[in-house]
Amino acid sequence: MRLAAAILIMLCSISSAHAEAVAINCPDSIDVASQNLDKKIEGWRYFSDPDAQHTLENVNIFKGRKVVTRHAPAKGTESYEQWRLEDNGKEQYFLICGYNRTAIFLKKLLDPKFTSCKASFGQDQKRPEGSPPLYKITCE
Repeated sequence: MRLAAAILIMLCSISSAHAEAVAINCPDSIDVASQNLDKKIEGWRYFSDPDAQHTLENVNIFKGRKVVTRHAPAKGTESYEQWRLEDNGKEQYFLICGYNRTAIFLKKLLDPKFTSCKASFGQDQKRPEGSPPLYKITCE
């Protein structure tokens, strides 16, 4: 009887540990050393803005090289986007972080145990372009 109870407790703790959402947040900003033109354009001069801030602009989930379809949020108080990682483990899924004013992206391999990820947005403030700032990314 004790053995059965111990096994039941162990199984419950394993399943509840797996069900917990794990925060995987992109860095809020990145430093970019320099961006240059590959070749000059006749009649034009270029310059770089040394004070440009490269802040987090968007996130996405990729399956290999293809973007995974986002699922629309249910109506509620928090705005979010959600992705289902249906065959994670057989395929590799990556979190992609995009930043404004640069072509540089960050890419992170997601744990093959995850079956979904959710990006939540803050509704109490807006970014200069009008969209809500990213609040958090969680996967489970």
